[in-house]
Amino acid sequence: MAKKQPPKLANLRYRFNKLFKEGDFRKAKELSRYSQSIHGVNLDEEYHSKLAAKQDPRDPFGLGKVSGFKKQKYG
Repeated sequence: MAKKQPPKLANLRYRFNKLFKEGDFRKAKELSRYSQSIHGVNLDEEYHSKLAAKQDPRDPFGLGKVSGFKKQKYG
């Protein structure tokens, strides 16, 4: 009989992102701790650093992404 292999990191990342987007933060944190113990990767820190990298430093409040906000052009 073959030993049971631990889940792959890509599968854990997918499950973490899905749980986080669904709003199940408790299960997502548990999965992040499990990933830390097996693979040595903290999925929670990885996810938030990815979000921080996407944010435009010139637009800290996200006003450019709001659909109703447009720059006025005169002339």
